[in-house]
Amino acid sequence: SSYPFFPQFLEVMKELYRISLSPSDIPIERIISNFIFEVPLPPRGGTEVQYTVGLKTVLLRRAPLNDPLKFTTFPVKILFETLTLDAIEMVLAALLTETQVLLVSTSLSQLTVISETILQLMYPFQWSNVYIPLLPRTLRRFINAPMPFLIG
Repeated sequence: SSYPFFPQFLEVMKELYRISLSPSDIPIERIISNFIFEVPLPPRGGTEVQYTVGLKTVLLRRAPLNDPLKFTTFPVKILFETLTLDAIEMVLAALLTETQVLLVSTSLSQLTVISETILQLMYPFQWSNVYIPLLPRTLRRFINAPMPFLIG
């Protein structure tokens, strides 16, 4: 998804898995279709969209444009536990000067979290160049691109 609701999506996926293992009158495809096509995108600000699937309820909300860290869906703590302050400063400086940034980690689950958190810390600036939070190995040749990028 292009919207950073990854923790909420994880909860929905876990619940869908649980539902798929139990007998149900409603086909799993119908539940997935409902989530994808019927759940509205919450507007920026304080409005929340609540979605219940099975026994799990998730809240979807987006931060206002003037305060992107208000409803952050990513644990900012992971960024500061993983990178030093000097490294974070260097990455932010590189992004602000539109330099190529390649994040490498043995923990693939943390790459997206760290990438999204760094982009949120750029406020009031926005990254308008190539952004690939998790680059598949088969597409490694994109690292040689002659343009600014943030790739994990």
